[in-house]
Amino acid sequence: RGADVDRLLATVAHESGLDARTHAALAQGYLRLGRAAEGEAAARAGIAAGADTAAVRTVLALARYAQGAVDDARDEYRRALERDPHYGVAANNLAWLELERGDAESAYRLALTARDAMGERPEVLHTLGLAYLRKGQPDKA
Repeated sequence: RGADVDRLLATVAHESGLDARTHAALAQGYLRLGRAAEGEAAARAGIAAGADTAAVRTVLALARYAQGAVDDARDEYRRALERDPHYGVAANNLAWLELERGDAESAYRLALTARDAMGERPEVLHTLGLAYLRKGQPDKA
């Protein structure tokens, strides 16, 4: 099965021209297979090829997190937000890391960014609610 997936991913990458979306999709494909190191390599290859976008940086952050490199993941989410300050997935995921670190105020600001970008999706409202709780405002959660 792994060889079939590798062939499929290579075919998609070849036929799509390796733009930023393809690099991000390729990296995500590896992550979904539990192959975080390969997902990281695909994201880094995309960045090296000029696809240094918020989406590719976010997938790189996911890969680093999956490998236990939480500080690296946090840095990559920040880089994603430098490229697109309104990239909701990066904002929401970084908010969670900030909550884990104990920085409720930063998590709150990031969760608001995610909500503004992604709307009232359950995962975003969950993050925002937890940020309110950690800020001592349970009535807003």
